Amino acid sequence: MFIGDCICAPVFETFQTARRHGNAMTTIHIKDIAWIFVCQSGRLEREACVLAASLRRNLAPEANLIAAVPLPATIMGAITPPVVRFLESQGVNIRSFTNPLVAQASESKSDLFMNKAFALQVEPDAPIVVFLDSDQLCHSSFELSNLLVPLVARRAFYPGAKATQGVWERAYQICETQIPAQRISARSRVLTDPVIVCPPYFNSGFISLHRPWVHEFCSNYVDCYRRIA
Repeated sequence: MFIGDCICAPVFETFQTARRHGNAMTTIHIKDIAWIFVCQSGRLEREACVLAASLRRNLAPEANLIAAVPLPATIMGAITPPVVRFLESQGVNIRSFTNPLVAQASESKSDLFMNKAFALQVEPDAPIVVFLDSDQLCHSSFELSNLLVPLVARRAFYPGAKATQGVWERAYQICETQIPAQRISARSRVLTDPVIVCPPYFNSGFISLHRPWVHEFCSNYVDCYRRIA
């Protein structure tokens, strides 16, 4: 189980396509999964160390943990040697990636949000890739059967669903796609707050994808971001 932003709903098309084709796995082994998180200079590298330690403690020893380090270091900064040593002590594989949005316009800090879309692609061989925001903890064992479907993401939290009310038609229009018929509900911890019903809207801090859908999902994710940002 994990504790911890949000996937704009148009990328839900990827999941709809996968579900229509029925491409679900029947069995999963821990070795089938790459657990990926961003390790960037500064606050994120410290958070990545804590996340890595919690993953190693609660997942099997053979779990494939990957710290995705964004490049170029001239823009992103370089992670420190103690962080590298600690990650290596936890059996974490360190991979690098480039966020071309940041490389092209380094002054746009919001483009760092797309690091996760490019980090998802650092492991080309794993049958399943799971992206985790670095500011999370794995506090217990994880039921792998939850990842049998092609895409798993947590529905948006109540504040996110509330903040996006009234913008869905415009968002889908910008992305040149139709609003899906499906709806989700978001509930507040405050019992007197009204339940919010909206199109599928997911928290991007936990994304699980089967290999055949990684490229399409990430392409749609980046395309939607560039249109809406």
